[in-house]
Amino acid sequence: VYDGGTAAADAILMAVAQTRRSKVLISRGLHPQIREVIATYLAGSSIQVEEIPLDPKTGQTCLPEVGADVAAVLVQNPNFLGIIEDGPSLCQKAHSSGALAIVEVSDPVCLALLRSPGEYGADICCGDAQSLGNPVAYGGPYVGFLACTNKLMRRIPGRLVGLTEDAQGRRGFCLTLQAREQHIRREKASSNICSNQALCALATTIYLSLFRPVGLKKAAVSSLQSSAYLKEQVSKLEGFSLPLSGPTYNEFVLRCPQGTAAKLMQYLACEGIQGGYLLEKDYPEMADCVLLCCTELTKKAQIDELISILRNGKEA
Repeated sequence: VYDGGTAAADAILMAVAQTRRSKVLISRGLHPQIREVIATYLAGSSIQVEEIPLDPKTGQTCLPEVGADVAAVLVQNPNFLGIIEDGPSLCQKAHSSGALAIVEVSDPVCLALLRSPGEYGADICCGDAQSLGNPVAYGGPYVGFLACTNKLMRRIPGRLVGLTEDAQGRRGFCLTLQAREQHIRREKASSNICSNQALCALATTIYLSLFRPVGLKKAAVSSLQSSAYLKEQVSKLEGFSLPLSGPTYNEFVLRCPQGTAAKLMQYLACEGIQGGYLLEKDYPEMADCVLLCCTELTKKAQIDELISILRNGKEA
């Protein structure tokens, strides 16, 4: 599919069609832009969306009792604030009322360390494969992925390619499990996105074939270790703190001294460093908070430089 946002929206449409229910619960920990895409997709439909709050102390999703009218529960894991969610518990609560559990994974590399959504009961897993060998390219194009249980396979939007044999017994590939609505009754189709994502998908395939499980695990461990080191060092700076206690992978929230967050990020930019994401716009209660991230490309020397600049910038 097109990207992680449209994958999430398509997953919701799959769940609504499968359960024949009209309400969806979406975690506030889902990427704000993905929530906007979903709102656009569902505008004018009868599908009702309710937002699930986050625990202000841990940053994890606080899922209440799921009603019998809920088609699906959608969470991101790790969530937008970098917190690792309690996936098994969330899926179990969704299933207790017959709802489907949808898990969005924005960085699939993390699955080299964390349990996959399918392992802890997710019915649909979707996300963005940009981190798997696709450069950011000024915002796109990206490539989304969507996986589901066998029970939901015929609800998948787009096209599935299957292995077959021709009349001479030679191996071949063809489109399979195609819904005719994709072609002749488009108003009833599960998805009408026909953009060619083959090039991005090919880049992802090459990346995965080169890295393989061992390489992906090394990349994930490197990201985790760098993030843990940055988290430890930055929390020692006077006036800085970690407002959320939930477990993290390679992103975490940092609270800066009051009234300094935006200025510090500008200061970092002047020093040639892309600083954290200012969270107040999307989470008003997180004034003075930024989202920091480390990847497998982050070096210890770079982190030490960042700490030094933050210390000097605060004093300035």
